[in-house]
Amino acid sequence: MIATFLKRALVISATRFVALSLAMVDMIMLGHTNMAAVQDYTLASQVAQVFVILAVVLSIGINIVIGQNKEAPRQTAQEILGYSICLGVVLLVISLLVGQFFDATIHATQSYFILSISIFPLAIYVGLCNILEAQGLEKKVLAVTIASAIANIAFNYIAIANIDNASVAVSISTLAIRVITLLPVIYLGFKNQLIATPRFNKEKVGILVNFGRTEALTSICFTGGISILVLTFASLYSQEHTAYLGFALNFMNSFSVLYVGLVISLSISLSQMDKSSNEPYSMLTIMFGYILVSAFGLSLLAEAISQIYTPTATNELVKALKLSVAVIAIDGIALVFISWLRVRGFSQLPPLFRLAMIFVGLPGAFFITAFDNPVLNVIFFMALGNLIAALASMVYFVFRIKHKSEALLGAHQ
Repeated sequence: MIATFLKRALVISATRFVALSLAMVDMIMLGHTNMAAVQDYTLASQVAQVFVILAVVLSIGINIVIGQNKEAPRQTAQEILGYSICLGVVLLVISLLVGQFFDATIHATQSYFILSISIFPLAIYVGLCNILEAQGLEKKVLAVTIASAIANIAFNYIAIANIDNASVAVSISTLAIRVITLLPVIYLGFKNQLIATPRFNKEKVGILVNFGRTEALTSICFTGGISILVLTFASLYSQEHTAYLGFALNFMNSFSVLYVGLVISLSISLSQMDKSSNEPYSMLTIMFGYILVSAFGLSLLAEAISQIYTPTATNELVKALKLSVAVIAIDGIALVFISWLRVRGFSQLPPLFRLAMIFVGLPGAFFITAFDNPVLNVIFFMALGNLIAALASMVYFVFRIKHKSEALLGAHQ
């Protein structure tokens, strides 16, 4: 089981990384144009990110639902596809309404509305990828994602060369890619007889929303808080500082998938286990080892990555990226405990622990000065908030899972 778990985790992580590398490539290509374009895209993409995250977290229960309905995979997949389409429509409408209150430059505003439209195909894509991955087609999804990443580079070059504003050009490229990548995953679904005509099942919708509703609330606060941070930061500090914060946030979003794949694989493994089986605590050692090794590797690569982002990178950007590694690694530890708890039926309270980064970390960044550099100060307090979340998740895990298992074992004896 351990070998299957690790293999699945690495493939899903690679798939998610390649998928999110599209946004990373966008920032890199903008970083080689001018800082004004980076600032515009940072503002637009960070607000749009609220809806991207909602599309992901409100699909978080798909793997669990498929694992629990192995006797009717095709019908379950049809219902999940219907759910994903409805989710895409709802998020699209809300994002367009939010855009009416988006106060930024004309190019940042145009970029935001283009990115908002791309939320609809993205929600469907996320649902289809979850269906394919749960049925053992992770490598196929990875191949599609790699192809889309390559196409994204070409689309960006063409768009930037033909559209006056680089931020708007990259946004249009993102929309095009999200539409085009739907085609191969739909084909794979039909080819493997996993999907057919979408079906709307109120019960399944309720189950899937229930799995993700606390995560959704957390994500609104989480990404909404980051969006407010970026907008406030841009009004207080220089264009360069805002661009550097944008690079750091993009770095976190891109490389945090190393741990998202880990917890998705964990969810699949735990949901497929016999409920009477003992908890596989040995997996915790493997997961924490994975997090530590990957974090160490990212720290070593921070300087090289900063130069890739922009040829004018300073040592302050390198420090920001290294500190960002701590933010995502600590969050990865929290996600391990939260994912385990979710599969075991504790899906409501644990995700709320991650709000510590918003309600503790971000206020601290503005009212307490730990670093003279404002970018480093913000990232430091983000890491501190995540540390509180990880500790709270660990304590709750010990109380709810390990303590409960030991009590049941004692009762049987």
